[in-house]
Amino acid sequence: MQENVSRVWDVAKHIDQALVEWCRYKDALAYKYVEPRAFSRMTLFTTLIRNQPIVVYDLPISIEGSETDRHGNLLEGIKCKIAQTERIKVRAGHAETPAYLSSRDLVARWQRGKAKLCVTDFHFRETQLEQSVDLRRLSEFNLLAHAGGLIAELEMMTLVMSSQGAFTDSHSDDLDVSNHCVTGRKLWLVWDTQEGRNAGLEDVERDIVYGRAAFDLSTFCKLESARWLTVGPEETLFLPARFTHRVITLERYLGFGSFFVSFPNLLQTATRWITFPPLWTLEKGSEHLVDAILAFALDRLGGLLTASWATKDAWGLRYFPLGIRRWLRVSSMADRHCVEGQPSVRQLLRLAKKFSN
Repeated sequence: MQENVSRVWDVAKHIDQALVEWCRYKDALAYKYVEPRAFSRMTLFTTLIRNQPIVVYDLPISIEGSETDRHGNLLEGIKCKIAQTERIKVRAGHAETPAYLSSRDLVARWQRGKAKLCVTDFHFRETQLEQSVDLRRLSEFNLLAHAGGLIAELEMMTLVMSSQGAFTDSHSDDLDVSNHCVTGRKLWLVWDTQEGRNAGLEDVERDIVYGRAAFDLSTFCKLESARWLTVGPEETLFLPARFTHRVITLERYLGFGSFFVSFPNLLQTATRWITFPPLWTLEKGSEHLVDAILAFALDRLGGLLTASWATKDAWGLRYFPLGIRRWLRVSSMADRHCVEGQPSVRQLLRLAKKFSN
């Protein structure tokens, strides 16, 4: 990857003007690069416990059809297995004007590559397309994917399609993010939301923004939490929710995105929700989703106490006590005082001791 760094940033600077002078910060950026790694459960879960992003290059996501033409198979599935009456929302052109296309029109425009378009929120769970893609490696440890009702809807397993030059402004999510690339490449700049806002970097989800969010590379490079990475063919990104991210499509991109909640870093996630309330708490009918997710997690934990170790490993429970111990070691006194009084957190701490035995 190192020999391609200049090419990545030279392409990106023509898409995002804030990156025009990237060469001035070459040394600082080299230090902040996230290198793709081989996948293992230990690597994934210990990195999430440390609240850091990780890119893995060998987490297989099977797509129905020949393995030699994965993206062709997926495009065919999009055209044929999503009803033509369904309208998929896209952001189109330099003005990112909302438009609604059939799946065939979407694929045709994406393949032509003449106009900018971006799809990030077409949820394909419970469509025929889902049956063509083996999502178990992304879903088996994800509590959201195993729940029902509003909790399950939060997972939002989505189709991600964008043309070269597409840009997504600095924003954050209330849940951890996974993003698997089938073809293409994206550049992600990520940083801790709170640290960035304190330094003057805006977040369109958290700040009142006129035009593009305030961002400059000099400030980014000074942030302790700042990292950058690319996600390319057959690579998968896992990004903790604490990170604001700014995303640039370097090469025409096709993949999947979703939100997840996992046991190993569940206490870190709960702490963030309690001390930095999710945006969904502002929506009528969703005020109690944090309590509902934690209640579901506790119920599932209780049921897994007597499960086989193979089942526990599938959920990442070997690393659950490790996540609790790290939280106890590094969390601030203010956070602990705020969080430990919550009944769900007290129960979580009690259950962690049982999984340590």
